[in-house]
Amino acid sequence: MFAPGSASINRLNGKRIAVLAVSKESGGNTVRIGQQVKDTMSELLKDPRLIGIELVPFFDQGDMVM
Repeated sequence: MFAPGSASINRLNGKRIAVLAVSKESGGNTVRIGQQVKDTMSELLKDPRLIGIELVPFFDQGDMVM
């Protein structure tokens, strides 16, 4: 589990990255929540302050369910 303030450094293709894990509540729909996260990521990238930022979904359990 991710601990806020963790001292670990994560890298992807040699670049430093930030890692964010999203978990659903037990009654949540896995597929729907995964799609909502993807939609939110797309909306975030429309913000001009985030030019040059890349958001990469690493694992989506909703894809496995489908």
